[in-house]
Amino acid sequence: MKKVNERREELKALSQTVKPLVKEGAYDSVNEALIECYYRDADNKVFHTFNHWIENGFKIKKGSRAFAIWGSPRPLKKIEPSQAREEEKEEDFFPICFLFSNAQVEERQAA
Repeated sequence: MKKVNERREELKALSQTVKPLVKEGAYDSVNEALIECYYRDADNKVFHTFNHWIENGFKIKKGSRAFAIWGSPRPLKKIEPSQAREEEKEEDFFPICFLFSNAQVEERQAA
């Protein structure tokens, strides 16, 4: 769990650096800005989830570290201590989504 929390904090920090670019309209979303500003380079051009690569006949190279972006928000009910059980407050929780690039995969060999 510690590693996920560390990745979340790293992602929050990176997100803060690209938020102004999203606000001015240079990118449509924080995730798009993260990929374009920090992840995409000469080797890493195409990004997909683990499952997407597997479904399309690829395997992830051993030792590859995923690129983190924000997943779709999920509702999270939170109880305020002062209002214990009287009123629940709903907030959004943004999970982390992990992507792998074309440089981190290889075609699976037919068995």
